Amino acid sequence: MSRRVFGMYGLVVCLAVVSATMAQAAIVDFEGLPHASLTGIYANYAGVTWGTSTTRTTYSGNLPWWADDDSSYSTPHSGVNYVYNGGGVDDLWFDFGSQVSFTGAWFAEGLTPLQLGDWASDVRFRDDLGNYSSWLSLSTTPQWLNASFAGATKIWVERAPLSTNNLWYTMDDVTYGAYDPGTGAVPELPPFALAALGLIPLGLKLRRRK
Repeated sequence: MSRRVFGMYGLVVCLAVVSATMAQAAIVDFEGLPHASLTGIYANYAGVTWGTSTTRTTYSGNLPWWADDDSSYSTPHSGVNYVYNGGGVDDLWFDFGSQVSFTGAWFAEGLTPLQLGDWASDVRFRDDLGNYSSWLSLSTTPQWLNASFAGATKIWVERAPLSTNNLWYTMDDVTYGAYDPGTGAVPELPPFALAALGLIPLGLKLRRRK
């Protein structure tokens, strides 16, 4: 096998392995929602149920999560859409309907002052198994809040301080994967895949020598 063919083979194998692994993860990026301000998320968007344990007294109906694409209001992590806790309420949740390995999501505060209430200072996750993530201090730049909840079905988002209403945050790119009861986690790259990844620099080096 020539060096050039060997190098190309390594690159193809690497891409195939990485693509298969990435396919095991799902990201809810909210881009499927209408690109309009104050669009409520109804149940079962992206196969996930979105709800709240808090009695709603603002806006119409009982839509807990609201989508927006206004870049002057807050910064999405990807695309143009993000969601926020409509009414500034606490204790919003989303339910996957079955056990998943929940990885986390991106959070931010807004870019402009609010007329009613203020931006939350911190957010965290909890799940139906009694697990909590650490608190994430919010900024205007989206930040990743890691959870790594294995076997979770329902996820709550809490914001600090918990006793105060009208504290807002924005969320984007909710990420989760298949739950493996044997390991309690999303399957990792097997040894042969790691070996394939090692072919990337070798393949590039051989291609440069052709």
